[in-house]
Amino acid sequence: MSKARFVTTTALFTATLICVQLVLSGVGGIELVTVFFLAFCFYMGIRAGVAVAICFSLLRCFLFGFYPSVIILYLIYYPLFALFFGWFGTKFGHKITNVKFFFIVLFAVIFTAFFSMLDCAITPLIYGFNNRTWLAYFYSSLPFMGTQIACVIISVSILFIPLVKGFEKISRYSHT
Repeated sequence: MSKARFVTTTALFTATLICVQLVLSGVGGIELVTVFFLAFCFYMGIRAGVAVAICFSLLRCFLFGFYPSVIILYLIYYPLFALFFGWFGTKFGHKITNVKFFFIVLFAVIFTAFFSMLDCAITPLIYGFNNRTWLAYFYSSLPFMGTQIACVIISVSILFIPLVKGFEKISRYSHT
């Protein structure tokens, strides 16, 4: 991929993720960023995924605010997500079998739970929560984590394959 195509792809998909997050930002626990970013990283690979992860993590601050805990959380989580799913798509290929699809959904759920747990570790450290406040924060995050996991199971199950096919078509047409 040429440098110009790489920059354009990064910019367009970062904007896409911002729009996807903005559309559902008012609904707690419901999000589609995971399935869009998962399909992108799976098909486009580690380099493109990490570039989008960093751009998305920083650009979203202009819309939702510059909160230190969120900046740190996003700059840790999304590049790790991109590394893993970019590697997964590269290592095991883009042909989606039932077994591969099962593991994609499973790993998406694991990453979603990891995001919530990472937030429960970072936010109390940044804001200096005492143990009681940390536990209250942790327990109050569980319903949102449950909703996010259910959302990820449903959205990845329904949208992942069509999104990967879309990236495949876009990639095929952009090379002609």
